[in-house]
Amino acid sequence: MTESESRTISLAEARNAPVEVGDQGNALASGSDPFTPNHQKHYAQQLGWIGQVIGGKKEKAGNIAFVAIVLCGLLLVAVLWMMSSAEDGMASTLGNIATAIIAVMSGALGFVFGRGGSQSDS
Repeated sequence: MTESESRTISLAEARNAPVEVGDQGNALASGSDPFTPNHQKHYAQQLGWIGQVIGGKKEKAGNIAFVAIVLCGLLLVAVLWMMSSAEDGMASTLGNIATAIIAVMSGALGFVFGRGGSQSDS
């Protein structure tokens, strides 16, 4: 009987038949772990130092927004501290700077949270 012919086999024959799984280049078929040290090192290099802290791949734009939020927050604290000891004319200018910083932070927050429901990431 050739391979192209078919025959009916019993349930007992099917249970006792040897299982053969071919290796077609699949890393898992050979029994290797996909996260071996080399893969982990390569993934860490792809992420970079910012990505290792707050993620990577699809959320890279979110990483940039996160950095912008943190830097603007620190800058806002510095401006508010300077406003506490500034004269009236300088306090007004620092107030305008603080307003601009808050606007940038709001835009970055809007980007991060407004982006979560979009379907264009696929």
